[in-house]
Amino acid sequence: MIVPMPLGTANDMSRVLRWGSNFTSSSTADVEEFVQNVKDGIPLKMDRWQLRTTDIPLDSLKRLRSEYGFSSEADAEDSNDVDEKDDEEESHYERVTIKAEDEDSDAQIVRDQLTGDKAAQDGAQRKASTPSLEIANMGVKEYVVNNYFSIGFDSQVMLDFHEQRHSRPGLFVHPVVNKAVVGVHGMSAGLKNLVSPALHKFVHFELDGKPVTLPKRIHALVILQIPSYASGTDIWGSYDKTTNQTQRPTVNDGLFEVIGIKGILHIGRMFTGISTGLRLGQGSSCVMVVTQPIAMQVDGEPYWLNPSRCELAFHNQSKLLFNMKKKGEKKWTHLTGTEPPVRSSLP
Repeated sequence: MIVPMPLGTANDMSRVLRWGSNFTSSSTADVEEFVQNVKDGIPLKMDRWQLRTTDIPLDSLKRLRSEYGFSSEADAEDSNDVDEKDDEEESHYERVTIKAEDEDSDAQIVRDQLTGDKAAQDGAQRKASTPSLEIANMGVKEYVVNNYFSIGFDSQVMLDFHEQRHSRPGLFVHPVVNKAVVGVHGMSAGLKNLVSPALHKFVHFELDGKPVTLPKRIHALVILQIPSYASGTDIWGSYDKTTNQTQRPTVNDGLFEVIGIKGILHIGRMFTGISTGLRLGQGSSCVMVVTQPIAMQVDGEPYWLNPSRCELAFHNQSKLLFNMKKKGEKKWTHLTGTEPPVRSSLP
């Protein structure tokens, strides 16, 4: 049995299960109250998803780009995002300047190949011509998704924040400070127009085996498991709206929700509750073929993603405790679509 304690920055799972957005008090009374709530908690089963990313071999990138009608250049059509009007500008996003601390030589070869480094390309060709089990299996990674998985500019903001936090850990001493720094990175990305290119230019997406055409103005793609994103934001919106909603979402229905985000102003409107994301559908499996490097995040943890094939499928269900205190029945019904169990009937 798992109880998520809100000691991080976003604490989305803790918010959903009603354990709070943060836990900063050290008083004995607060700790005792928390422990008592845990004792009175009700088990709730929640879906979990297996994400597998596999680097695309260099010799396959050109064929895939041609097959999906993508440009081979690193630039793509990008919206101004200052007013998000119909007029769009071309911009170059220097993704290759951001390097993860644990980046290996094989990942760097992929980036050099994509950015036209002739000497590096020659080296990559020589290396690729040498049989190697390690090279053949490079870049295969697996993750378990509990909250959400996304690619795009939102993940880039988190990656920038993550790298700064590791380089200057003394600055990040409180969740409020962390959120402020994330906000600064987000505004910087918007003002400098350093958001990722429109995803339809280099991402092929399939939902339950069927291709999905990504809207041209999408700059981030979110696979959502719980109704909370980036510190409690509801980006799917009201369940009463049936647009691209095959059934009412719950946390244990074997389905996830797919949402597109336009840009920094769009996500700002979602944070204030003025707007929601662009609903693209619900499904039980999906495949993304990403033909250019981009930032990604899993449950708020950012990573660098090389050109890859990303596959998401059902993994299992975990059992977590739901805090029923202070009229939690309505929240339980919102999460599960059912009435809460009678306490005497619990095991």
